[in-house]
Amino acid sequence: MNKVRRKEISKAMELVGQLKDTIQNVLDDEQDAYNNLAENLQEGENGQKMQAAIDALESAVSSAEEIESYLEEASQ
Repeated sequence: MNKVRRKEISKAMELVGQLKDTIQNVLDDEQDAYNNLAENLQEGENGQKMQAAIDALESAVSSAEEIESYLEEASQ
């Protein structure tokens, strides 16, 4: 791989890192909000929706980490 393409991958890695950080921040906020709900509210409809969002955000962070790994591999 030439220098120009490595530089483009480096930019992409930076963007993915920023995206992952943003998603992680939202995840942390949603998890805190869920944890601060009373137990009966956690088990209610809104609590279930919050938990589904938390699960989806965790998957998004994991996917971003996977993308970072692929980009790292490609740049070598």
